[in-house]
Amino acid sequence: MDGRTLIWQLLVCLLIVIPPLAASINWIGLHRHWDSGIWNWTSLNTSRYTSNVKSTCWSAARQKLLTKEQVKICLQQPALMLSVWEAGQSGSQACRQAFADRRWNCSSVDFLPRKTPDLSRGTREQAWVYALASAALTRVVARGCSAGMLKQCACGTFPRHPPDGQFKWGGCGDDIKYAKQFAKSFTDAPLKRTNRKADITFLLASDYSSSPNGHLDSSTTVQQWKQPHIISAINIHNNRVGRKVAEQSLHTQCKCHGVSGSCQIKTCWRSLPPIGEIANRMKTLYGLAVEVTPRRPNDMRRRSAVASGRLAVLTAIQHHHPQAPPVMMASTAVRDGGFSEHDLIYITKSPDFCRPDKKSGSLGTSGRTCNATLENSSGSCASLCCGRGYFKVFRQQVERCNCKYIWCCTQVRCQTCRRQVEVHICK
Repeated sequence: MDGRTLIWQLLVCLLIVIPPLAASINWIGLHRHWDSGIWNWTSLNTSRYTSNVKSTCWSAARQKLLTKEQVKICLQQPALMLSVWEAGQSGSQACRQAFADRRWNCSSVDFLPRKTPDLSRGTREQAWVYALASAALTRVVARGCSAGMLKQCACGTFPRHPPDGQFKWGGCGDDIKYAKQFAKSFTDAPLKRTNRKADITFLLASDYSSSPNGHLDSSTTVQQWKQPHIISAINIHNNRVGRKVAEQSLHTQCKCHGVSGSCQIKTCWRSLPPIGEIANRMKTLYGLAVEVTPRRPNDMRRRSAVASGRLAVLTAIQHHHPQAPPVMMASTAVRDGGFSEHDLIYITKSPDFCRPDKKSGSLGTSGRTCNATLENSSGSCASLCCGRGYFKVFRQQVERCNCKYIWCCTQVRCQTCRRQVEVHICK
């Protein structure tokens, strides 16, 4: 046995030891450790192509950015790994932007592959990150299909309903069907291995379509209830929610045809919006996420909305979600009958994220910039500083000013101005 063979065998053993549950979301961090050009192998010749693909995929695994199942996909479909890289980058950015004014501001994704408790214990925040990552991957792959960048797919199919007479279906829409299939295989494969080992009946084992109201019935049970297995099942559900949100975000885009832009005929197709819009839609689901608990198969005593084995429906979202804006609280009704396929679900309650706490993954809000002009809303000093107060700091801001258009040279010339800006920082 040569040294090279021994190294590969040791690497395979290492990947088997790494818990797939803990590493299944680490691919989001690919963009922080690898340049995008590393994942673009289109310019390589055949001999170098195979060598580079294998080397890169296993290197990412050694860094715990890919699981064994994801490495297999990387080796089988290397052309899609650039899309995975882009999805991780766009998803991370969208997450931080969506929660920039909240106590939990999605900074945990910057630590991947090192997993903080808020992304590993089945929290509401973990549900959001898994769903958003799944949606981001679905979007990037679907857009890559319609742009002709991926040979495995092409244009999406036209909607079943006919045009209304004002337009006709045409162009090249995003291939959401293929994108969902790939996103499911890439994000769910490591999690399904956990469930197979435990021979677990996953929380969503019963088909939603079997229930007339789209909810799981109270007989849903979990045969094994080790925490990793339950969290794995929850993550698979939240991945599915992310893909559904991406699909529901499809909108119609049109191009006009006719003399002098008269738009006598419009050709339309279905495409996905920027990931920021999808993230904003999912932000509501974060606030309305539902807590779940497992149930023993023989435990039929608890039948209330908080019975184990069903989703424990929150009776007061203010108690479980201190950051929810008043509008969200007012619009949240107590639901009975479990959860639907559109709900984000979690198993561990989150802290208020006011103070640093390694055990819960809270970084605290000290030093965060807040808005003192707002009252009791997201981003306000009252909410973000958790009652500790804030400092006033004056900073110099450099900006362009007194701009003039120069007709002779078709350019704009501006001066550089400095002004003092008052900034509020949480104590």
